[in-house]
Amino acid sequence: MKILGGAYREVCRDPARDDFYGSGLRAAVAISRATVPLELVTAATVEEQDLIQLLATSFGFTVSCQPRPSSVCFTYSTPLHVPQLSPRELPRLQLHATDKTVLAFGMVEADWSIAGTSLIIDPQGLTQLNARTRWSGPRTALVANRSEILSISNAQGSSHAAAQELLARYKLDAVVAKRGAMGAFVVDAAGVCDIGVFPVKPIYPIGTGDVFSSVFACCWGELGLPAAEAARRASLATAVWASRGPLQVLRESGEVVNPDLLEERHVLKAPTIYLAGPFFSVAQRWLVDTLRESLSSLGARVISPLHDVGVGPPSSIAQADLEQLSAADGVLAILDGLDSGTLFEVGYARACGIPVVGFASECCQTDLAMVIGTGVTIHSDLCTAAYHSIWHAQSDSKPATAT
Repeated sequence: MKILGGAYREVCRDPARDDFYGSGLRAAVAISRATVPLELVTAATVEEQDLIQLLATSFGFTVSCQPRPSSVCFTYSTPLHVPQLSPRELPRLQLHATDKTVLAFGMVEADWSIAGTSLIIDPQGLTQLNARTRWSGPRTALVANRSEILSISNAQGSSHAAAQELLARYKLDAVVAKRGAMGAFVVDAAGVCDIGVFPVKPIYPIGTGDVFSSVFACCWGELGLPAAEAARRASLATAVWASRGPLQVLRESGEVVNPDLLEERHVLKAPTIYLAGPFFSVAQRWLVDTLRESLSSLGARVISPLHDVGVGPPSSIAQADLEQLSAADGVLAILDGLDSGTLFEVGYARACGIPVVGFASECCQTDLAMVIGTGVTIHSDLCTAAYHSIWHAQSDSKPATAT
C-alpha cells in the first residue's frame, strides 16, 4: 500500500502543541503496524527528510520524498479554528503513486496522479477533484468531510444528496462523509449507512480526519471489508488516536488497538445547542463567536443570545432568552467569570432537564459546586467542551464529572 500526502509542521496555541506530521505522515504512522509493506510518497525540505526517515524507520515504513524549497506550517489558535498557512504560495510539484491500494490526500504544494486496484481520495480542501488530481483504477472511494462534499458537489440540499451526486458523477464505489462530533455516513451501492461516533475526553481533533482516512483505506482496500464496516472501524480508531495521542491504531490483524473503553453513539439528528455566556467585552464576544462558528461547523444548530436575541431592556431580553433556551437540546455554558446571567441559564436548563456542558478555564471547582452538583460536566479545554456539548445533547442527563 502507498500513501501520498503532505508532511507539515502543525502549531496549536491553546492547548500548546508543536508537531511535525501532516496528512501523509500521520496516516502512515497510524496504520503502519497493519499494512506491510507501506510506502509514504511526500515532499519535504532536506532538513525535514531526516526527521521523516527517522519516523519511517521507527514505525516500519519506507519513504519516497521529493525536495521542496521551504517548510510548510499550519498554525491554529485552537483546534476549533481554521489554520493559517505559511508560506501562502509554493511552487507546485508533481507526485505519482501506483500500488494495489493507494490513499491520496490533497496537498498544498503538489498535484498528483495515482493508479491501482483500490484508490482512496481525501481532498483536504480541494474544491474540484479533477483540477489537480488524476486517478485510474477499478475501485475508487472518496473520503471527505461534510463541507468538502457540499463544496465539491456544488449541490443545494442535504449532504446525503450531495454524496449521492458525487457517487454518480465520478463513478465512485463509495463516498464516506466525515462529520466530526456527529460520526460519519457512507453512500455506496448498498444505500446510505450512518456510522456512529465514539465519545472521548479529552479530545485533540487536529489530524483526526487523516487517521480516519488511513484506517478506512487499509480496511477497505487492503483487508477487503465493506465500506460501512471499514468506516465504523475508522471511526473507532480515530477516537483512540484523539484521546490517547499519536500511535499505531491498528494491530497486525487490522483490529483497532485497545478499543474496550469506547462506546459507539449514534447522533440521529443535528442537535440544537444554546450557547450561554457573557458578551460584554471584546474578548467575551470573540469566544462566543468562536464557539458559535465551531459548533455550526461540527453540524449543530446554534442558538446564541448575542446573535439571535441581541440587547435590550431586561424585561424583554430575559423572556426571549428563556424561550430560546427551552427549545434547545443542550447547553454549552461559558463559566469563566461566573456571570450571573449565565449561571441563571444553567440552573433554568437543569430544572427543565436540558443537558448542560460547561467550559471553565480559570474557575475553581468550589465556585461551581452547585453547577457540578446538578449534573453539569465541566471541561477546562475549549475543544473538548464543544464536542461534548453535542454528545450530551443527544442523551439523558449524566452524573456530574469535572475534568
